[in-house]
Amino acid sequence: MFYKSWQEIKHLYWGSGLMAGSFLFAYVRPFDFSLNALNLFFVLGNILLFDFLSLNFSGYSLLRTPNRRRHFLLVGAVFGIFFEFYVHWLGKLWYYPLWSVEFYWVSLVPGFALYVFYLLETFLGIKAVLEYFFRHKIQPVSFRGLKVVFEVLALVGASGFIIF
Repeated sequence: MFYKSWQEIKHLYWGSGLMAGSFLFAYVRPFDFSLNALNLFFVLGNILLFDFLSLNFSGYSLLRTPNRRRHFLLVGAVFGIFFEFYVHWLGKLWYYPLWSVEFYWVSLVPGFALYVFYLLETFLGIKAVLEYFFRHKIQPVSFRGLKVVFEVLALVGASGFIIF
């Protein structure tokens, strides 16, 4: 179950260190760059920590599979471009300062890619721990009407998207 070598435990140490370092905002005079850097420390620390948990409890590591890692980062970048277009340009739901197009490509698109990767890594880590401790206690439940429920929800969502 637990680590066998330095290669496996280094994610635990680096992740814990980055997460602990992210709380320096209480001691550092906050300004935009330091808060963004500390937020990045927190996200990277969580990715490493949850990858350690996922590897040790389920034997799967997203960071050790470069092909899938690239795919999820690409999906995150596409999500970021879509989200930015839909929320900012089409929906006018929030206001950004006048940023250049280069700034968007350099910061927001990789930021959304990292965010989607972060969400996936935390999901896999928590899932691995829960499955390890509760795998024998959870009984699968058969729900025959689940397909109908999903079809109704899809219809409601599509009609809401068309109406609004």
